[in-house]
Amino acid sequence: MAAAREPRKRAVKAPEKAGRRGRQAGWGTVAQLPSGRFIARWSDPDGRRCQADQTFDSTSDARAFLATVKADILRRTYRAPRKVTETLAGYGAEWVASRPRIKESTRLQYEIDFRRHVEPHLGERALDRIDPEAVRKWNAALARDLRAELGHTGRDGSATVARAYRLLRAILQTAVDDELLVRNPCRIAGAGEARSKERPVLSVAEIAALAAEVPGHYRAFVITAAFSGLRAGELAALRVADLDLGDAPSVRVSRRLYRVGAEITVDTPKSTRGFRTVAVPAFLAEELRVHLAAHRADAERNDLVFVTTSGRDVMDTYSHVVRRALDRLGREDVRMHDLRHSALTAAAEHGATMATLMHMAGHSTSNAAQRYQHATAEHARKVAAAIDASAATFLAAVKP
Repeated sequence: MAAAREPRKRAVKAPEKAGRRGRQAGWGTVAQLPSGRFIARWSDPDGRRCQADQTFDSTSDARAFLATVKADILRRTYRAPRKVTETLAGYGAEWVASRPRIKESTRLQYEIDFRRHVEPHLGERALDRIDPEAVRKWNAALARDLRAELGHTGRDGSATVARAYRLLRAILQTAVDDELLVRNPCRIAGAGEARSKERPVLSVAEIAALAAEVPGHYRAFVITAAFSGLRAGELAALRVADLDLGDAPSVRVSRRLYRVGAEITVDTPKSTRGFRTVAVPAFLAEELRVHLAAHRADAERNDLVFVTTSGRDVMDTYSHVVRRALDRLGREDVRMHDLRHSALTAAAEHGATMATLMHMAGHSTSNAAQRYQHATAEHARKVAAAIDASAATFLAAVKP
């Protein structure tokens, strides 16, 4: 009897080599790349061959992606992948130049931030090659570099980092809207929020000393800055007609001076909330009356309140004048802008509500004004401590 034959073994086909045609996955195809990762391909409704703009760890991940593409086609929300060759340098510069409905001062700040803080790190990358990891590395490097650069000034650059991040996020969101990107890679929670350390606040005695230290025609400028909360550009743009120095004194803000390059420009406030009338203390009204009589006796209603000895606006001089006076007083840590901060903090300490602070400062949202609300809590703690000091001993003495 003939020996039974062993069944023939079927030859096992070797797996597809890297880069070769992949196997059908129900719809579309999946292939392995030389790197070991997988790529997904499909035909769109117009018959064009398309490829995913990302690679995958496994065939199952690639097939899951293909399923989402198929679902988009069925829902008629499908968008074919686009080959993106434009770099961030070109796209970002055009974005800044063509941004509609922004002030020229804002456009200039965008140009500076993009040129100094974004383009050197990411400008040469194609838009679709800027991923979340690249954004995280850029953000960390920028923060580190600015800390090292500004360390001797007492500042850490965190406000600049947050501003640059907001700019990059806005540019790349427009790229998403233009269908150049599927998703914005700027995903760092809280990165657009400045976390600057607490700014210094001048006491009333220090403000008085500063007002005495500057030249006489800057005295009222300093006092108005420290007790009204106006920005320096708003102060420099004040006209005589903007002052109401009667029984209910106030200052009207309807314009500002600002610099664009070498030019000083007169413009309206940055937002509608910037148009405001700010109530001021009676002593400030008296300072302004004395200032007008001593330094602007011949000024007409539309003339500037604050000018140099040669009659020009103070935009080119106020910062240097205040800086030198602060240095002489030993307050190298204080800047001109901190006078505004001191005014708003004092208002919060004396019970100003969020709405009042927003109105004084000309803020459009409560985010910026919230930084001064801590003063109300601090003031409450001081009041509680004072009550404790005056009452604790007495109450202890009369315990039953």
